[in-house]
Amino acid sequence: LLPGLQRLLLGILMAVIYSQFNKYFPLSVILSEEYQARSLLSKLFIMIITGKLALWCYMAVWTFA
Repeated sequence: LLPGLQRLLLGILMAVIYSQFNKYFPLSVILSEEYQARSLLSKLFIMIITGKLALWCYMAVWTFA
């Protein structure tokens, strides 16, 4: 019972983090003109954050299963 509850809470935490930060770093930002005009370092930072958020979305779903 306890490992299942921990897994559920971890999934909920990941889903909350994804939903909060996805407002600021949606995947569609990578396709925008504003993103293309940024510096390389800024592009890398945004790409890493959006990639991690996308991964957390899938990890949240996997932990619910």
